[in-house]
Amino acid sequence: MLNKACYDGLDIIVKPKDVTFITRSGINKKPLDLNQKKIREQLRRIGFICPYNKETKYEYFSEDLERYSIPYMNYIYYYEFYKRQRIPTFEEFLKSYLYIYCDQLNESEYRIKPFFDNENFKFNEKQLMGRVFRSYNSFHREIELLFQLASYDGVEIKYSFQNDLRGIDFIVDFNGKKFGLASYVNTSRSNNWKQIKNTLRHDYSDIEMIDIVANISGNNCNCDSCNGIYVYKNDFVASKYFEMIKRTEN
Repeated sequence: MLNKACYDGLDIIVKPKDVTFITRSGINKKPLDLNQKKIREQLRRIGFICPYNKETKYEYFSEDLERYSIPYMNYIYYYEFYKRQRIPTFEEFLKSYLYIYCDQLNESEYRIKPFFDNENFKFNEKQLMGRVFRSYNSFHREIELLFQLASYDGVEIKYSFQNDLRGIDFIVDFNGKKFGLASYVNTSRSNNWKQIKNTLRHDYSDIEMIDIVANISGNNCNCDSCNGIYVYKNDFVASKYFEMIKRTEN
């Protein structure tokens, strides 16, 4: 079982102008020179990542690993973003995940380090790639949303890893009011998981939440493709901005 206490005292905070890494021993901050345009340029260079094709998919799938509660992927993604001050490639993300969280037992087998999980659950690198690549691709949409919303006057927005653990992707201060944003894809799995978060896992009573739901296909599509990576369309995000305006007027 995942040892959640190992994240106590740790945070990664991303704002439009800087990123901060908080540890038990100190605080380190790095400036950012990024905006929505630069983020989208990075995403186009990276492109959508899928490590397998139809013929090799079975090599990258482990039903046990799919069900297992592995250490948090968002921590690795944003830690690599902090280190590099840019979006990490999948290779950088995976290498960091293995280095920080995993022990290599032999040429092909890994386990989660006992500090994070003491159940000695074993898997290989391909199976881990098959588990984490979906989350890696979805984190791109979230960080693009941060810089897209930051372009609007009066919007103060930040990502915090600790808030993310509470089910809040971003905190927005706007017109004297605080909003929590939850970004997810409109699929049965995501909607069911969001319902669990709303009713069983998280308490949102102290903040006004706004759901930002991605429809990546169909007539209600509200996303653009950056070389296969789906990010929110500008007009859809504008509608959420105007929603915040209306809520602050009430």
